[in-house]
Amino acid sequence: MFDPERLLQYLGNPGKYQVFLYFLVASNHIAMCFNNLNMAIFGAKNPHHCKLPENVTRDAAIPNITKAYGEVTFQSCKVYTNYSSLSNLTEYCPNGWEYLGESGEKNIIMEWNLVCDDAYLNGLSTTIYFIGVMIGGLLFGTLSDKYGRRPTLLFTLWGQMVLGVILSFLHNFIAFMVVRFFMGALLQGMQAISVALVMEFCQKKHRTPAGTIFGVLWATGIMYLAFIAWLIRDWHYIQLALSLHSILTLSYFWLVPESLRWFSTHNKLDEAEATLLMLAKRNRVQLPFDPLGRKEESGMSGEQLQKVEVVPVKSHSALDLFKTPEMRKRSFVMGYTWLAIAVGYYGLSLNISSFAGNIYLNVFIMGAAELPAYICSIYILGRFGRKKPLFAYLLIGGVMCIVAAVIPARTASGQDISIAATVVALIGKFGMAGCFSVIFMYTSELFPTVIRNVAVGACACMARFGGVLAPQILLLGEVTYTQVPFFIFGALAIVAAGLTFLLPEMLDKKLPDTIEDIEQSHVKTPPHRIADISLHDNGNI
Repeated sequence: MFDPERLLQYLGNPGKYQVFLYFLVASNHIAMCFNNLNMAIFGAKNPHHCKLPENVTRDAAIPNITKAYGEVTFQSCKVYTNYSSLSNLTEYCPNGWEYLGESGEKNIIMEWNLVCDDAYLNGLSTTIYFIGVMIGGLLFGTLSDKYGRRPTLLFTLWGQMVLGVILSFLHNFIAFMVVRFFMGALLQGMQAISVALVMEFCQKKHRTPAGTIFGVLWATGIMYLAFIAWLIRDWHYIQLALSLHSILTLSYFWLVPESLRWFSTHNKLDEAEATLLMLAKRNRVQLPFDPLGRKEESGMSGEQLQKVEVVPVKSHSALDLFKTPEMRKRSFVMGYTWLAIAVGYYGLSLNISSFAGNIYLNVFIMGAAELPAYICSIYILGRFGRKKPLFAYLLIGGVMCIVAAVIPARTASGQDISIAATVVALIGKFGMAGCFSVIFMYTSELFPTVIRNVAVGACACMARFGGVLAPQILLLGEVTYTQVPFFIFGALAIVAAGLTFLLPEMLDKKLPDTIEDIEQSHVKTPPHRIADISLHDNGNI
C-alpha cells in the first residue's frame, strides 16, 4: 500500500487540475439541491376553495371561518348544499377545487388536487422520496467502496438525469412517486460519492476550502431553483429545465479519474500509476522516478514485485461501523447529528410556503441566507476546527426554531408581525445550513478510507431518515398546533450540539486509511511507553 498523501504533493499545492476537479465534482450538489428542495415549490400550499358554477358567488355558497384576531376567510374544503347558505348544510366540494395561485402557476397540488382529505399525499410523496434517498446512501456507498468511486458516480449521475427527464412528462401521481423514489436513491449515491472523491483528492491542508465548495454550490442551487421556478411557474417544465443541466456531466467520462486512495486500499498499483501520470500531465508537473516507490523499496524485478504485492484485500461493510469502540461512538454520534440537522433543515425548507411573503422570494432568500454560512466556513473551519463550529451552528439552529415557535402572528393590539417569525426561521435555516457546511467534510475525515463511503452513506441515510420524518412532523403540526414542529426541530438540534463534545477534532490531521488507524489514534500512549520512545529516538519523539 502506498501513501496517497505523498503522491498528491507531487501533483502541486494543489495542482490546477485538482482544483478543477473540486469544482466539477462538487457541482453535483446542485442537482441534489434541485431535487431535495423542489417540493418546497412543487408542493407549495395554495389558497383554494370549492369550484363554483359561474352564476354563484363565494359569499353565498361557501361558509366563512373566523380565525384568531378576527380574520375572516372562506372554508377550503366545504360548500353549502345546493350552493345556498339558506340550507345551512354543507358538503365536500362536488365539482373539485379552484386555486388562487398566480397566473400560469401549476404545481402538483393543483394537478392532482392534493388538498383536504388528500392533503397528506403531498407529504407522503416527499417521505417516499427520502426513503429512496436513505436506501441509496447505503447501497451506493457500499458499491463505490467495493467497485470504485468513478464508475458508481457515473452510473448514479446519468441515471438521475434520465429519470428526471422522464419525471417531467408524467401525469400520474403514483408514477410520480415511484420515479422520485428511484431518483432519490441515485441522487444520494451521487452525493456521497462526490464528497468522498473530493476529500480523497485533497491534501489535508486543502480539505477545509474544498469541503466548503459543496455548501456554496448548494446555496447557489437554491437561488437558481427559485429563479427558474419564478420564471417558468409550471412544475413539468421546471423539472425538465433543471434535469437537462446534467447533460453537461457526460464529459465526466473523460474528465474525472478514480481516487488514488481507493487504488491504494485495493492494491491496484498499475491503475494508480496510470492515473498519477495522467494527473501529472494535466497539471504540467514532472513526477520523480518510480513515484510509487515500488522498485526502491524492494530492489526486485517488476515480475517479482507483482508477485509480492498481490495482497488479499479485506472487504468491509456497514457492520464495521460498530465493531470497535471508537467506531461505534463516532457512528452513533454522527448518525444522530445528521438526523437532527436534516429534520430541522428540511422541515424549515418544506414549510417555506407557510411563512409570510412571496414563496419564490422566500426560497431565494433561503438560499441567500445559507450562502454566508458556507462562505464564512472557509475561514471558520480553518481557524476553529470542526467541533466548535458544528456546536455553534447546531445551537443557533435549535434556539431559533424554538423562538420562531413562540412568536405570535399578531401583537395584543392586533398588529401583524408574522414577518418576524419568517426572519427568525431564516436565521434558524442559516444555522442548519452551517451544520451542513461542516458535517459532510467532518464525517469524511472521521472515518477511514476502507469504509469512508459506507460511513458517509450510512450517515447520509440517517439524514434522509430525517427527511422522511420532516414532512410527517409538519403534518403533526396541522392536526395539533402549528408550533409543535418547531419545538421538535429545536430540541433535536440542541441535543446534537451537546453530543459533539464526544468527537475528536480533525483539523490538519491526516485522513485515516484503516479501522486500525482510528483505534490507534484514540488510544493515548502510556507514560512509560513515551519514555521508551524518547530513549530509542535520542529524545526526538
